[in-house]
Amino acid sequence: MTYKNIVFDLDDTLYDHLLPFKNSIIQCFPELDISEIELIYKRFRYWSDIAFPKYTNKQISIEELRIFRCKQIISEFGFFSISDDLALSFQKTYEKELSSISLFPELKEILEYCSVKKIPIGIITNGPVKQNYHN
Repeated sequence: MTYKNIVFDLDDTLYDHLLPFKNSIIQCFPELDISEIELIYKRFRYWSDIAFPKYTNKQISIEELRIFRCKQIISEFGFFSISDDLALSFQKTYEKELSSISLFPELKEILEYCSVKKIPIGIITNGPVKQNYHN
């Protein structure tokens, strides 16, 4: 089979969002039980997906979306409530952790193959442009 081009989704395809998320949770909420970190992360993404239409329709700001999703997962898994400031502190830590991401190990080989075979690649994302451009 020959490919004309290959398109990758940036988040959780080219790199793992779970590790920066886990590191951020440990730093900001050390009392939170992280034995189910994958489920916590899935719920974090779930709450992001719930709030995203309100953000795209300009009903809430990106800051409000971030506060909402953080408060929801802490409420679900931590059994305590947090302030908006603490939710934003988590977001800042998460963004810092995201700035040091790396490709999944297998991707280097795939990208090199595409380069050798001259297969054009594309990258798509629905994440914030400023953040993803930096990464």
